[in-house]
Amino acid sequence: MERKILFIGNNPAVRDSLSHALSGRSLRVFTARDGVEGLFQFGVVQPHVVILDTDESDTLRRLRSLSAVPIIVLADETSGPESIGLGADFFVPRPPNLRELSAMVRATFRRI
Repeated sequence: MERKILFIGNNPAVRDSLSHALSGRSLRVFTARDGVEGLFQFGVVQPHVVILDTDESDTLRRLRSLSAVPIIVLADETSGPESIGLGADFFVPRPPNLRELSAMVRATFRRI
């Protein structure tokens, strides 16, 4: 079964690196450049996991109001705990360690 990940973030380097690191092994990565595009893609793609790399807290709140899908937020050390309070399931410090993030995504898939 193919698992779908939606990555929402405006940094093309991070978006491309994560997409490359997480694709394959029955994982498919969809990307969006901002919250508006991400919310649209969320409805179309119906991902199993969302990775959010944007400081748009409204996007996080809206995603959480739409679904209980696991949300991993890339954030700095000060806003990371705040994102958990807003509905994120996990936060990963920026810049993300791709190996750790991959492991977290795979662990999340084992639980759903």
